[in-house]
Amino acid sequence: MLFHNRILTHHLCLFLMASFLLNSQSSFAQSETETITGKLVSLDAKGRNKTLIITTEDGEEKEFLLNSRVPVEVRAKSDESMLVNGFFVKGIINRPNQETLMGKSFVVYPELKGRLPVGTFAKAPPKPGTSKGDYFISGEITGRGPDPDYADFERLLITLSGKNTAPILMKKNISVSISLSDAKYIKPGSLVTVEGTPQRNGRFTITEVTIATDETFTSEDFR
Repeated sequence: MLFHNRILTHHLCLFLMASFLLNSQSSFAQSETETITGKLVSLDAKGRNKTLIITTEDGEEKEFLLNSRVPVEVRAKSDESMLVNGFFVKGIINRPNQETLMGKSFVVYPELKGRLPVGTFAKAPPKPGTSKGDYFISGEITGRGPDPDYADFERLLITLSGKNTAPILMKKNISVSISLSDAKYIKPGSLVTVEGTPQRNGRFTITEVTIATDETFTSEDFR
């Protein structure tokens, strides 16, 4: 079993190295991301675009025009029961050395069915909530169980592309949330996080909007 793990880790390292080289140039070229948070006032559709209005902690009302390319995710609370085979997942992991990937948090996409997106692995850009050794990972969950080498951890297998599978170590009670698409969960007063990059002309290019709901789900809700 240990020999098998070393072979798997060796192939994974080769894949991750190639992924890092492909992503490094674009990552360094990007400006640091900026995060704006507030309470939801309204989110209205205007054709293919949306108008988002929030109130910040300082009481300032901000309005954002979101085009069709800006993803708007509704996040709900969940638990480890969502980390099961067949679900697509995105996660933040830490890489303390070349052979170890430690899970920090996961977002599960239970509504994605059929042909799932190809998995990815990329260096996390500097922003609140991430550290220097953090990476973003995504892919289909294809295995979960006790880790044969570390008794205090479980091992989550995430398929990146083809036969490349990343073994992720995770502790109990790891942070898990889910992403929903149903607009019925979007309610005024919900916490909104707007991520983007400031431009030299003073504009703010929005890359992602996340709306948190107080709803809590488990895997039983999606069976």
